[in-house]
Amino acid sequence: MITKTLTCTRCGSSKLTRNGKTKEGKQKFHCQACGCYGTLTPDYGYSEGRKAEIQRACHERSSLRGLERTFGVARQTVAAWLKKARNLPSLETTLAPARPEDVLGLDEPWSFVQCKANACWVWVAPCRRTRQVVSWFAGDRSADSCRPLWAGIPETYRVAHTYS
Repeated sequence: MITKTLTCTRCGSSKLTRNGKTKEGKQKFHCQACGCYGTLTPDYGYSEGRKAEIQRACHERSSLRGLERTFGVARQTVAAWLKKARNLPSLETTLAPARPEDVLGLDEPWSFVQCKANACWVWVAPCRRTRQVVSWFAGDRSADSCRPLWAGIPETYRVAHTYS
């Protein structure tokens, strides 16, 4: 008879006790040596193909809540995938091509945290035709904060009319 010795995935100890089952019916364990809980062979619920499909939808400027409704995946999960990916396309490649008649609306909405002394402005430059945010910057309400916003606007959109 062949017996398989189960070991902890964290510390390698064989001092494991059974500790219930997951909702899928997989056995959960508790390591007496390091105190780790969980399954020995965790199942991560999304295949690489499914992840790629959801990330492509995200690159098409779908909101995280929209992805949550469409694909049934938690928006925190998608945000974690995007943080790990770090290979997001540049802003210029995802923007619609600029046209000479495009108009950028420069706006600086503000908000505060706990008290109004902690005010922060978020400068945005959306294109009125495509409704895409062409550039953004967070800072105070000064000309020095407007310069990084203008520097972030791609060259093809700098010929557009701007209104604030």
